[in-house]
Amino acid sequence: MKTELTIELGSSFIRIYKNNFGKIVDEPNVLIEKKDSKHREFVAFGNDAKEKIGKLLQDERYIFPVKEGKIVDYNACKRILDFFLHGKIGSKNLIKKSCVIVVVSCGLDVCNLKMFQNLFFEVGFGQVFLVPQVIAIAKQINQAENDADLIIDIGGGKTEIAIVTNNMIINGFAINIGGNLMDLGIIDALKIDKKIIVSTKIAEKIKINVASLYSSDTSLTKIWAQDISTNLPKTVTISSKDISNIFLEIHQVIMNAIKALISDVSMEIVTQISKRGVFYSGSGIVAGLEKYTKLEVGIKASIINSKGESAVLGAMKFFDNYSVLNTIAYKLN
Repeated sequence: MKTELTIELGSSFIRIYKNNFGKIVDEPNVLIEKKDSKHREFVAFGNDAKEKIGKLLQDERYIFPVKEGKIVDYNACKRILDFFLHGKIGSKNLIKKSCVIVVVSCGLDVCNLKMFQNLFFEVGFGQVFLVPQVIAIAKQINQAENDADLIIDIGGGKTEIAIVTNNMIINGFAINIGGNLMDLGIIDALKIDKKIIVSTKIAEKIKINVASLYSSDTSLTKIWAQDISTNLPKTVTISSKDISNIFLEIHQVIMNAIKALISDVSMEIVTQISKRGVFYSGSGIVAGLEKYTKLEVGIKASIINSKGESAVLGAMKFFDNYSVLNTIAYKLN
């Protein structure tokens, strides 16, 4: 019996799930490379690489092989896939007998889609299906026939916004806003307002602990930072209000994108969306998003999954019907 896998090779995470089993890999999509090696030498992958943030040796550098949903370092993508697949799945012969659904951004052009397809064939898969991420997420919410749902996935490098019905995208696009931009916004704000320097790892911790769209949120988190005036480390308490403007600005862009999308479809679709609401997924979700959406757009909202798993979990359901899978997968010559 062949192994069936769903894989997301995203800007922030690599996720590999096995049908009828569950999670195999859910780790940061980052590698550490030796700078001056004659043949590219990677010395750490995923969690091991992320743990070394701020602790690199002089001859090492970080490699983020996917940015804004696009492959920017093909060889690094191949190496991290090889590392996890051969470590978790087994021999090349087993991988060759496996079928994989790869969830990808709905905004990719043919050139970028072919790059994903070629990558997974080159890694050794015998059967590769590329499925739009938002369609896979819609499958996760058990969308009934003829339902039209507004799906929004806030990832690390970008946000996917689309209206999906009957395993098809009626209208949709991606914007280059996600959790990574939020982290950079925190770094810049603290540098200006608090006169401190924090790493991306600390910025991510702040985002997870206190980022909020609630105006009354009083959450606090204590961090280590570098004082700009003395260059010495010190502990600093950061509140939700210290970073609230960053998240309001970023989410206002997302709200404007939702309004633009809704204004471009029929009243029948808008009515259905108004009844069913907006469905959010992704690792970039922050507290208060549902209430903020209702306030700004006038439509109720719900969170499907804030761990970013919705696409790979939804994609697994297509293994129940290969004829449907063949219909929705991108057709590339």
